[in-house]
Amino acid sequence: MLMESLLICSKDYKPKKWVFVFFAAVYFAAAGWMNHDDLLAEDIVFLKRSAIQSGRTRFQGTIREFDSENLYLVTSDGRKQTINTQRIARVETADLSGRSSADRLFKSFKFEQANQAYQKAIAGEQRQWVKRELIAQQILCQSALEENEKAIGLFLALSAGKPNHRFFHVIPVTWQFRPIIDSQKKVFDKMLSGNPLEQFIAASWSLDQHSNTVAIKVLRQLAGRDDPDGMMTRVSQLAAFQVYRCEISSLSNKDLLRWRRAIEKMHRLDRAGPIWMAGNLMQNNENYLSAAAEFLKLPILYPEHYQLGAASLEAAAIALDRQGDRSAGNLVLRELANRYTTTVPGRRAMEKFPAGGSTDLEIR
Repeated sequence: MLMESLLICSKDYKPKKWVFVFFAAVYFAAAGWMNHDDLLAEDIVFLKRSAIQSGRTRFQGTIREFDSENLYLVTSDGRKQTINTQRIARVETADLSGRSSADRLFKSFKFEQANQAYQKAIAGEQRQWVKRELIAQQILCQSALEENEKAIGLFLALSAGKPNHRFFHVIPVTWQFRPIIDSQKKVFDKMLSGNPLEQFIAASWSLDQHSNTVAIKVLRQLAGRDDPDGMMTRVSQLAAFQVYRCEISSLSNKDLLRWRRAIEKMHRLDRAGPIWMAGNLMQNNENYLSAAAEFLKLPILYPEHYQLGAASLEAAAIALDRQGDRSAGNLVLRELANRYTTTVPGRRAMEKFPAGGSTDLEIR
């Protein structure tokens, strides 16, 4: 009826061909005659330069799945393609759920609003591989807000549903000695007897300055695992650096060389915590300028780790001050006061520079 009415009303009018094409598309879509995917822009998978074969730089089509190992795509002409994730530079896909507004909030450090926006986007998203991306962003928001129990629960649920997901790097572990309350201790004590992911997360939070023997034992066991599973290899690598948190006071520059080799072997997204540890080792050995440079890598290379970024800026300012460059240290503190207003280090910096004001800097 709709198409007939349009044609009747237009009998004395000779529209251009595109008018009929437009109304036909709307009509068929409303009638369910046109597949929803056909109305969407195609997904585009761009390859790294080093992965280009036969001059092909990208694939277009519909992504069906995307995990830590492969991306599965159906091309425009119906062919199935399996692309190793190591070959992929980036992926472009249609924003069907309002994700872009959530991303803007996240990049502006408005984590509470971003968390809510990602939750709304998840509810409106049908593609499972995109949903996992949104959940990973939620975990980062919750970690930034120090809603650590929520972040841990969400990460474990994500990992249980898709063990080989692409977001191991958002695992909510801590690299600092943090006090925990009794209710948290009970949860972590139970997790220490759980699966390796639960053990790793719980052990990181259970370490204290006097050392938790159970947590250290668990971390040593995880660090010593020789497991072909990709995620477990990453757990093992990071567990070794968690153990160093309790040994750092007795380590020297010789150990730093060994650490650097170990960090180079890690997935690039997993290096934030170990870089923080390397900065602390340099600081302990009075290599203050090198320590400051190491700490400053974190907010630049890993801005998504908001709490660790704040701690790193404060540590860099302390190192520069000890180096004798107080003016440079104050510049770093001003940056801390501007960008990290909701963190403990940020609030300390704001006490020194109360007129820190806003900043145009964003997470890139």
